[in-house]
Amino acid sequence: MDAEVYLYLATGEPKKGREISNELKINRMQLYRSLRELQSKGMVNASSEYPARFSAVLFNMVLELLIKAKKEQAKTLQASNQGRTHLGLSN
Repeated sequence: MDAEVYLYLATGEPKKGREISNELKINRMQLYRSLRELQSKGMVNASSEYPARFSAVLFNMVLELLIKAKKEQAKTLQASNQGRTHLGLSN
């Protein structure tokens, strides 16, 4: 659902939650959960007005964020694997 919400926001102007929910036919609670998740990943912005309007961050910026997150994940896995090898616990 996160991808669907992001793509919808990326193709238009900022929208209120109710508008997004109605257009995508998504339960409002599920939508706001998805929007919070996308915001936490830096993929969606919310205005400070009430009710908030949501907009997608430009795709190239999202791509950079995802690449950075995957690189950090790979470093963590590599460090974990080196620790296992050091302890003689290799696969």
